[in-house]
Amino acid sequence: MIDLSRLSDRRALLLALGLKVLVISCMLWEQDRWPFGPGAFAYAHGDADTYLVPIDNLVEHGNYTPDLRMPGLGAVYFLPRMLFGRQGGMNAIGVLQALLGALCVVVLMRSAQRLGANGRMATLVFLVAALGLWTNSYDLYLLAESFCISAVILSFHF
Repeated sequence: MIDLSRLSDRRALLLALGLKVLVISCMLWEQDRWPFGPGAFAYAHGDADTYLVPIDNLVEHGNYTPDLRMPGLGAVYFLPRMLFGRQGGMNAIGVLQALLGALCVVVLMRSAQRLGANGRMATLVFLVAALGLWTNSYDLYLLAESFCISAVILSFHF
C-alpha cells in the first residue's frame, strides 16, 4: 500500500480534492444534477430554507424575516448570496463545503499520525475520509452539519 502520509500537505490536499471531486461527480451524475443534468449542484434540502429565506429577504427587501432560526447556515450564506444571487450563492456554499471537507481529510490523516498511527493506518484514514459516501453526500446539500463537523475536526487537530 502506498504511504500517503509522506506527501506534503499541499500534495495531500490536491489528492483529497481530486478524490472528493471524483466521488461528488459520480453522485451528481447518479442524481441527474448539474453539470450532468437539469438540477442544481447544491440545493436546500429539508429545513435548510428556514435558514436561507431570511437571508434572501434581507438581501432583496432589507428585512430578516421570518426569523424562526438562529442564523447558522444563513450567516455563511449571506456574502455568497449577495455576490452571486440565490443559486450562485448556494453553489458557492457547496463548493466551500467540499473545499473545507478536503482540508479536513488531510487534517484527519495528520491527526491520526499525531496519535501514533503508522503510514498505512494514516493512509487508510485519508482514503476513508476522502472516499466516504456519507461525508461526501453532505457536501451536495446546504447543511450546517458540514461546517459543524469541519469545525470539530479542525478544533481537535489544533
